Amino acid sequence: MRYTTIGRVWLATTLAAVGESTCPRKPGDLPEAAILVAGIYSGHREWIENHCGERTVLEPLTLVIAQEPGAVSATLNDGHATFNGSLGPDGSYAIVPISATLNTGIHFEMALAGVFTRTGVTLRQTVIEHRAAGDCRYVIEWVADKQEAPNAESPSGAGRPR
Repeated sequence: MRYTTIGRVWLATTLAAVGESTCPRKPGDLPEAAILVAGIYSGHREWIENHCGERTVLEPLTLVIAQEPGAVSATLNDGHATFNGSLGPDGSYAIVPISATLNTGIHFEMALAGVFTRTGVTLRQTVIEHRAAGDCRYVIEWVADKQEAPNAESPSGAGRPR
């Protein structure tokens, strides 16, 4: 599948929308996060869409989430990479989109966004690879349950997890 200008505009719009929702203002202007999500999560990844050819089987998912109490940022580590993201008052989470080149020479753009609930997290990873043969896209859903105490409302009571 080749991505046309319309496909690239869709990606740019999607990445910009995620980026807009995660761009911090002055630290004092940020609201306190509504949910405390730090901890260890276990689950799986599932292919939702794949236009990039044969792929490897997805391994079990273990996430380590670091978040200071009340912070609107949270760091997610999946054992391969660490992602810094913003946490919304409703439990929504999104990273600033990533653009990078692999050691294989393939350039890609990636967005990761989803929502934390009281008992876990669901995220969607969207990747567009730019290859010599043409661009391709894949989407993977990450679903994981928290292995410790449930996620909780922040001390300020700013909001409740879904």
